Amino acid sequence: MAAINLLQRIARDGWSDSLAADFERCYGNDIRRLIVLHIWKAGLVSFRFDPRKAQALLSTCQLEVFENTLSDTWIALASGLVGRYVELTRGQSEGFPFLKYLGSTIRNLVIDNARSMGLLPRESIKAILRAMCQARKDATRRARMAQVKSRLLSRVEQEVLSCLPCDEFSDVYSAIHHVADYFFERYVPSQCQRIGRLPSRSIAEALVETFVESELSEALTYVGEVTPWDDTASIRVCRDPEFSHTEDEFLSLLSMRRGEGVC
Repeated sequence: MAAINLLQRIARDGWSDSLAADFERCYGNDIRRLIVLHIWKAGLVSFRFDPRKAQALLSTCQLEVFENTLSDTWIALASGLVGRYVELTRGQSEGFPFLKYLGSTIRNLVIDNARSMGLLPRESIKAILRAMCQARKDATRRARMAQVKSRLLSRVEQEVLSCLPCDEFSDVYSAIHHVADYFFERYVPSQCQRIGRLPSRSIAEALVETFVESELSEALTYVGEVTPWDDTASIRVCRDPEFSHTEDEFLSLLSMRRGEGVC
């Protein structure tokens, strides 16, 4: 009961030095053990260890995952996680254990940190698209959209241009950033039911092919709203909204069109 009262006080009054100290005494050791558990479950270590001995037992990369996850967990806690938990469990007779609720956040942080260091492979494009389609919150959906946009942007632009007949190439080329934004922000979300049936290795090509056939003309003046970025790699990729391809790139892309030479 004391632990629940502590969480309710934090949700009501916000964090203070004294509440942070009380929280650390109540939950600190359990949080560190949860991080160890999920590092082990992710296959980053072959054994479960005492978090107090992390520096002695872990490699530099493993230790960085542990420490970054601990830091990121505190950031999540300070950014409203406690309040969301209290609101979620309000009025429930049995309640949902706080550490179980926090555990899902810690798991995601461990995986994100391990991926950012190259210790785990990045998610496949198909997995990211599925997560975008299944997202219930708009912020989550947009984050996933930005992630896949970062991974596929250049590939999609080149694939679109390679599909075009000569008489359409110049107009689409000069508006390719509009076309790509429309593809990711409007067309791909409309294809969620189809995405699961597409082969993983050619999913971008399959989507581009039907996009060019059906909605390309609508995309030429579209203004994008989602900036591409990849949070799993801790890299933000920004594009100049102005057209930036050189003349050499223009001729190179033009020559890539399927089954034809330069116009």
